[in-house]
Amino acid sequence: MGKHDDEIADLLSREEVGYLFSFKGSDAPYLQKGNEALQLVAEKYRDHPLAVYAQFVKGVNEQRTFKTITPEKKLVVREPNFAQGEALLNEVIEKSKAGKGLDNISLNQSMETLAKAYQREGNMEAATGTVEGIVTHFNKQPIKPEVKAMIARKAATVLEPEKDEKRNNGMAQ
Repeated sequence: MGKHDDEIADLLSREEVGYLFSFKGSDAPYLQKGNEALQLVAEKYRDHPLAVYAQFVKGVNEQRTFKTITPEKKLVVREPNFAQGEALLNEVIEKSKAGKGLDNISLNQSMETLAKAYQREGNMEAATGTVEGIVTHFNKQPIKPEVKAMIARKAATVLEPEKDEKRNNGMAQ
């Protein structure tokens, strides 16, 4: 292990980073040091094999709205940063498809997250293309046919409205 490996291991083994991996990101103030560690790994060590995990967490987090309530009871909303999230997730996906990134389950999650982000933006062509890419990629992998079939079934539902969204759309406004 080299000097960089030791620093990366130190950065990624912090408690706050563990929470961020578990939550797939967060803007919570108490996790700021973890976010700074992930940012450092994602930028300074961009070509290191573990950087893809930092990019994955940051990319997923950028796709979400984050709400904070201040001590004064004021709601502060951070809107998704689709462009930044998409850039990170596209890099993660490309590295992973080349065998230098995430495991297959996390790669599938990345691709689904990216497809949903495109959908929320209204870019249905990119959303549909990303979903088709899930099936195409995993059909080429040496995995069991029943797993390929399961991935295809799940991919077919990725762009369907989410349950909460269906419920909210049916409520009076």
